[in-house]
Amino acid sequence: MAGFANNAIDELQDAVFETFTTFCSFGAGQRGDSLMDSAHLMKLCKDANILDTHLTRTNVDLIFTKVKGKGTTKLTYDQFNRALHMFAEKKRCNPTSVMLQIAAVRGPTVSGTVADANRFHDDKSTYTGVYAKGGPTKIDHLNDIRLENLMDRTETDIRGVKADPSRVHKPARRTLVPGAVGLEAGMAAAGLEDRPPSPDAGKTPFGAMLSGSSASEAARFTESQLEDNLYDVFCSFCVKAAEPSLASSGFAKFCKDMKLIGGSLTLTDVDLIFQKTKSGGNYAKTITYTEFRQVAIPLLAQRRKATESQILQRCSKVGGKVLRGTVASFNRFHDDKSTYTGVYKKGGPTHVDNVITQEMLANRDVKATVRGVPDRPSGYFTHADVSVGGTGAQPRTGQEA
Repeated sequence: MAGFANNAIDELQDAVFETFTTFCSFGAGQRGDSLMDSAHLMKLCKDANILDTHLTRTNVDLIFTKVKGKGTTKLTYDQFNRALHMFAEKKRCNPTSVMLQIAAVRGPTVSGTVADANRFHDDKSTYTGVYAKGGPTKIDHLNDIRLENLMDRTETDIRGVKADPSRVHKPARRTLVPGAVGLEAGMAAAGLEDRPPSPDAGKTPFGAMLSGSSASEAARFTESQLEDNLYDVFCSFCVKAAEPSLASSGFAKFCKDMKLIGGSLTLTDVDLIFQKTKSGGNYAKTITYTEFRQVAIPLLAQRRKATESQILQRCSKVGGKVLRGTVASFNRFHDDKSTYTGVYKKGGPTHVDNVITQEMLANRDVKATVRGVPDRPSGYFTHADVSVGGTGAQPRTGQEA
């Protein structure tokens, strides 16, 4: 019976030691740990359910501080055993019962908040757009660094990323149908080019804008020149990059500077036209020149009840982005230089010193400072240079003494 009891005690000691090493290594990574700190001891007491009214969290911290050695923050296995006996004294029970509770714990329990079921997140059959294809990625598979990529001199953007070949780098300035553009091209293809113009066409604001000298000036532009001018105007509203593209704010400024806003075209209509023009859905933020020319311009002309030629002529007349700024009001003390006094009357102070030339440095006849600057360069005078009894208004023009 004694041998059986000794074997049982040894097995209990082995189980307690295994639990001790398991909790020591919890959260320590692959290298593990053989010592137990205060946090792991507290978690072991919680998982073993040995805390009660007699053994509280405060008692565990005090026993840990009493058992650990000086200058250390962790317990060895022997110190851990002494802590178990002190736990039993606090709980007023046999130390074996505490060891049995410790040995019954196979390892630390990990708990966390479990999210509720969400059909739109958990059920992948409900995914749409790019997420139905696997979702977006931050890895650019086409940007792997190889020798042939480093020696490649094809067009890139400002960050050095290759431009997307699916987008137009140098959009054609001519239309698909020679001699017609946009909606006019569609009318020509449908055989409606002989349809008489609308009686309200001459009453639009564009008719007034292009009347008189403006009309004769715009008439001198050929169709090719109008297309070229439109492309230049488009680029003036774009952020400078490898590929010209127009954002929503730039498109709105284009409509304002071209004086298209008004009448049947509002800023809300401009935003809607921009949304219809861009081809990338909600993920696209800009439009290319091809989209601008073949979609946006016809829609703008349709909303303003004008022809595309009038839109192009208006763009050629304005010529590009209009820059505006605050003009300062007139200030007599700043703008009227006749009111200047002191050194400002002579032209103002300057931070530019006398220019030091090689000839000046090689001249040993004129006394110079330690930096090589002449003490009294030409045109410079001091009070000693003023003639005795003079007013000091005229400098001495004689040679150096």
